[in-house]
Amino acid sequence: MVSTKYQSSSRRCDSADDNYSCDYEEEKGSKDQFISIKFVNTLLENNQDEESSSDSEGKSVNTKKNSKSSVHFKCRNDVVLKTIFRSFRKFYIKDFRKSFDFIKRSKDGLPTEFVNSKVREYLARRFASANALMVSVFVSIIDTKNRFIPADGENPEVVSKVSELMYRFNNYRMLKMLQHPEFAQLVASFLAQSDIVSLIVKKHEDPEVVKAYKKQVHNLTYL
Repeated sequence: MVSTKYQSSSRRCDSADDNYSCDYEEEKGSKDQFISIKFVNTLLENNQDEESSSDSEGKSVNTKKNSKSSVHFKCRNDVVLKTIFRSFRKFYIKDFRKSFDFIKRSKDGLPTEFVNSKVREYLARRFASANALMVSVFVSIIDTKNRFIPADGENPEVVSKVSELMYRFNNYRMLKMLQHPEFAQLVASFLAQSDIVSLIVKKHEDPEVVKAYKKQVHNLTYL
């Protein structure tokens, strides 16, 4: 699972299926989690390489209707991860609305604290407990129009980073947010859903695309 607990020793993970290896380092006596610069840079380099090749691939799809190029584009790491996090947001919006339809009720001019209280109730049922930062992070995930995110709320810098990740996704922002236990716990719970890939990938999708999503879900689960 995405780690929400910290270990005192450093660890390294390698996978034959992965394009990269990852190192995690803990600062002795600190509760903060760090992802190595080497790992971050590797992901960013992979992302830049993929983006640089996307123009020619895109032209090939548009001019030749080349289904192979289309599949290759869909399998790109940055495309897959961005889609996973879009599904992550949609999942929590839909799940939260089962208990409180804040989107419909937002037209009633609901006070921010009232919405936050409903979020606290939801998180308490789902995770047993939730601190103020987790409430702020969750609201910033589901509130697509920023109606209920207080500017002076719990750790506004973290809340701002969540919004950046949701609207301007990249690997670096993803890795930085996964260092926050509150966000990592939400991601871990989402990835733990039964047959998670089928919730993300469209039916009758190419097997290579499904394989790419399974790989990235695995990578995220064991970060």
